Amino acid sequence: MLKFKNYLFIIFATTLFPIICLSQEYIYFESPICIRAIEKINTDIKKDSILFISGIKYIMNDGFSEQFVIGKNKSGTNTSFNYKKLDGFEFEKSENIYHIWDKNLLKAGVYSELLEKGIQYSVRNELNEECVEYINSLNLKGQFFNDLFLEDYLYTLLNKIHRGILNGKRPGNLYIKIIKDHNPNAFALSNGCIIISTGLLSTIQSEDELVGVLAHEVAHFVLDHQILNFNKELDRKKRAEFWAKFATVVAAGADAYLTYKNENHIPGILTVSTAIASTIISEEITTRLGIKYNQEQELEADRIAKEILGALKYDELGLSAALSRIKKYCIITGNYLALSGSGSHPSLESRISQMGNINDFKKFTQSPYLKKVSLINSFNAWIELWYFAHHLAAEDLSNRNITNNVGTESDYIVNAIVKRRLYNSEKSNKEVLELLGKAKELSVAPMIILSKEEGISYIRIGKINEAKLSFENYLKSLSELYEKEKNRCYPKLELNSIEEEMIWTRKMIFKVANF
Repeated sequence: MLKFKNYLFIIFATTLFPIICLSQEYIYFESPICIRAIEKINTDIKKDSILFISGIKYIMNDGFSEQFVIGKNKSGTNTSFNYKKLDGFEFEKSENIYHIWDKNLLKAGVYSELLEKGIQYSVRNELNEECVEYINSLNLKGQFFNDLFLEDYLYTLLNKIHRGILNGKRPGNLYIKIIKDHNPNAFALSNGCIIISTGLLSTIQSEDELVGVLAHEVAHFVLDHQILNFNKELDRKKRAEFWAKFATVVAAGADAYLTYKNENHIPGILTVSTAIASTIISEEITTRLGIKYNQEQELEADRIAKEILGALKYDELGLSAALSRIKKYCIITGNYLALSGSGSHPSLESRISQMGNINDFKKFTQSPYLKKVSLINSFNAWIELWYFAHHLAAEDLSNRNITNNVGTESDYIVNAIVKRRLYNSEKSNKEVLELLGKAKELSVAPMIILSKEEGISYIRIGKINEAKLSFENYLKSLSELYEKEKNRCYPKLELNSIEEEMIWTRKMIFKVANF
């Protein structure tokens, strides 16, 4: 009896062996996608056959693996074909955002890679730790620009593009940080954090451009480009050393990006350093975080962004318009490296050409968008003027706010200073004082340097008494600021710098009195 039972077990086991060794994994799409065969695929799927595919299936049998795209034909019968035959199909155009994402994930081989190699949680976790170190370093040094109104607007657009939850059981969630950097830039970290610079938000002038930029960065995240680029050999000790050094450099350059604090902000009394500009998004950083993309990845993200723009009823050339504006900004500020591209990275010109050149920028200049980013424009105009002397860039930004009736004191002051520096005619000098007069009338966010700039401007036109009075008012404000800062615990301005500014002002009062 025992022998008979053993015999039955052997038969049962050998019969089921293929089933026991057979493992299946699936990734299902958000909803079925329509495709058409452009050639004969097999006996069941002939040329011009219409299929509605719903996912991809991975089968391992006796050490051999195959992947099949699964779905139904027009009559509703289940069907499938080998994933390698995907090039034999044409995807029907769809305005369903998730059809677009699933299609591109399938075509790019991301789903295939996930089924073949798994989620690689350890690699994703390691890279997430790198991202957290980076974000924390910037946050501790005050490098993020806080504007809840603008952030709310950005999230509205971001959620049109992608809900943030990745298909294929991958971790990650999309969120946005605005970084204080006058250079136009944006990048997506592997944990879903999209960082967009104040410079980029000011460089573009329409919602179409912004959606194009966001869609491009989301594409990098959704298509796992950062995971593919990540150097897996970095150990924890090296990571700690790297980010400790990074935090030190960021601290050294942080003053250049402090938001001006109304009447307390005085250009020139802070420790000015442009180190931060070249550090927070340096090649070393982009390599470490997996965001140093190659040409194929950049062009792939560009193509998807264009497709997303069309599906969302935006102008498909939105991203091209944004890149064209970035190109113009790089020309007027002398950033030739960004213009040329480097190594395997495509140049701005080649990317613009691939998507389509812009002949008319009028439709990409939208007042509602410019009003939404007015605080960003004010911030960048101030930085462009005082720390980099990019006069044309500063004038353009301040003019946008003034033209759209959202200009505050800083915008009028910036505009006046640029006009005073670039021109010296009776007409321009009059306009300078009119701009400063407008700033004085506003009382939205008063700035003590207004009196200083009035004094300098009055000297220009020979009004000595008015100049002396303006400098005396400035000295009084400085003295009050000094006492206030002296009694403040933390944070506070550099008292020695305020004293130096007071000495300069006293000298100017003496000088003016003897003109």
